Order: sequence, then C-alpha cells, then structure tokens
Amino acid sequence: MDENNILAQFCLLTGLTQEQAQDYSGLLSSARRQVEKQLNPQAETEYVQETLEQLAAAIAFLCLMRYEGMLSPNLYI
Repeated sequence: MDENNILAQFCLLTGLTQEQAQDYSGLLSSARRQVEKQLNPQAETEYVQETLEQLAAAIAFLCLMRYEGMLSPNLYI
C-alpha cells in the first residue's frame, strides 16, 4: 500500500491539509500495518489496492475521532 495514497484519503476524511495530516503519520502507518496483518498471504491485492488504502485511512480516521472524544465506545440504541 502506498503511504501517500493513504494520506490523501485521510485528508479527504478529515478535511486536513497534507501538511497538517503529516502529524498523524504514525497513526496512518499503524492503520496500514493493521490492514496488512489481516490480509491472506496468497491474496492478489493489486486489484484492490485502492480499497485497502481507503480502509487504512478510515481506520486511522476512526482512531483519531475516538482519541479526540468525538466517538464513544458506548453503543446507543
């Protein structure tokens, strides 16, 4: 997965500029590793690379929202 593509997707989700989003590079790397860890080693990922990058950016976004207190771990039904 390309870190720059993940960063661009993260910027779309957060509304941050690329310079501002650089502050979260560790979070983005962690999300990328989390996605890669779950992949089947025999899977051919070249066809779904963009989707995997979007998934990593979404995971990072959710972690940021949780950290900022914008997302509660409690479920409201």
